[in-house]
This record gives sequence, C-alpha cells and structure tokens, in this order.
Amino acid sequence: MQSWLFLLSLGLVGLLLAACVEPVGSGTGLTESGRLAAAPTPIDTANPDPVDPGPVDTNALAANFFANQVLPIFQENCTQCHSPGSQGYNYTKLTLELDKAYAALVNVPSTEMKAPRPEMLLVKPGMPDSSFLYNKIAFDKPLAFARMPLQKPKLSATDIDIIKKWIEGGSPEN
Repeated sequence: MQSWLFLLSLGLVGLLLAACVEPVGSGTGLTESGRLAAAPTPIDTANPDPVDPGPVDTNALAANFFANQVLPIFQENCTQCHSPGSQGYNYTKLTLELDKAYAALVNVPSTEMKAPRPEMLLVKPGMPDSSFLYNKIAFDKPLAFARMPLQKPKLSATDIDIIKKWIEGGSPEN
C-alpha cells in the first residue's frame, strides 16, 4: 500500500512540474528569425513613464531649448529646495531659479563631490555621464548624498532625457 501511495504522489508531482514548464520548441522567448530575444527592460513601477522619448539628436537642439525645455523641469521639481532661503540652498548654495540656474550649473564644480571626484562639474557640456546633475537625477544611488528631487518621486524618463539631451548638445543657454 505504501509503495502505491508513493508512486501516486510521485506521479502528481511530475504532472504539476510538467504544467509549469513550457514545451520545448514552443518558440517562446525567440524572435521571428529564431534567435534568443533580449530580456525586457525592467519597468520602474514607482514611476512608470510610457512615453518613449526616442533617439537623442545632439546636433539639433531647438532654439531656446534651455528656457523652454530644461528650466520648466527645474521650476516644477527643484526650485522649492534650490532657491535662496530654502534648506537645499543653505546646504549646497545651488539656485535653480529662472535667471540664475544656467550660471549656477554649467562648468561649476560640485560642492558635494570633494572626496571621491573633486573635479566633477555640476554640468559638463557634452558629457552627461561626467555631470553631477545628471548623476543626481538619473540614478537611484548617485555618487554623493541622495537622488534628486529629494523625498519626491524620481523625474520622469522624459524629463531625465531632456536634461541629458541638453547636456549632450553642449549645454547651450539659448
């Protein structure tokens, strides 16, 4: 009797395992040409942004790109803390107000990067990966302190791409 129950249990386990595995040759995970498909890009469920900004054309920034595209992002997300009298300003002395943001960012050394990379600029024209501002908004664990905006949702992928595009395009003030 015990051997019969053992065989029945083993058969049930086998059926359960078989139901969890796709049959070989089903084509799942393959492209139309039969190649292994790339893994899907993980989605940030805390801040989903279904808009694909498309490829970045660094040669053709529109006139007034900084004023019309970048500054509104700062106004909406950053000036609450980065303007004179605010706690963020008192700590970093960085102002992102309309008439002062460009001069406060471009080719200005970071006050937070004294230890690991003192030469890092807030915005290094043409080089987003070497720009502290981009590091602070694009990565959950930036080189120093915390991701910005602090204690708020991460900027949308579109906003991050606009700032990256501006830096890649040479950070013009136009």
